Amino acid sequence: MEAPAPSAFGFAGGALRGKVAGTVRRSASAGLAAIVAALLAFPALAAGAGRSPYAYANGCYAIASAATHRFVVTGGATAYRATAPRRGAAMPFYFKPTALGIYMLQDRRGKLVSTGSGGAVVAGATPGPAAAWAASPAGARTFALRATNGAGWLTVDRTGAVRTSVAPSSGDRLRAIARNAFPFLVVAVLWETTAYLGFFPRKLFHRWKTWPPPSCG
Repeated sequence: MEAPAPSAFGFAGGALRGKVAGTVRRSASAGLAAIVAALLAFPALAAGAGRSPYAYANGCYAIASAATHRFVVTGGATAYRATAPRRGAAMPFYFKPTALGIYMLQDRRGKLVSTGSGGAVVAGATPGPAAAWAASPAGARTFALRATNGAGWLTVDRTGAVRTSVAPSSGDRLRAIARNAFPFLVVAVLWETTAYLGFFPRKLFHRWKTWPPPSCG
């Protein structure tokens, strides 16, 4: 018995399936490449390498003094000190942008890094000029914060106390190390890749667009 001749629909269906499979493979390859590129770039991003003053917006960071290599923690109820030897013991700060390159720094308790009297840096509760800091590059992988109300530069002195200084110095060179960014980066890249492939609607991810939350830990 002769085999039935393949129909035109069979040829068309096979061609369509091949085209779809090729598209999926190309999309998956592009998504995998994006994931690999993002993961390879993460160590530099986490270390703050090559950051512009605008790159800290809506990020959660541990702040360290480049001079003493100590991380900032709370120094009592209303002060800050750079005394922690490890990032894990540091106070996390959320960089909330108020303008280009200007931030309010909120700690885990919801307090704002603010200027006080006599060069003090205190944990404040009121948003405003006293709690706004302009970021600027200060050298390789470091940055500095200048109070927008004219109080001076955020500085770590030899004892570890965090204060303001009218003149720039080596004590105002800081490093910002990203906290809790790696798991979120992986989830974000994977979700966007699957959304691109059509597995999940991208709009479900957008409700996380304000991550990290105002108080990060």
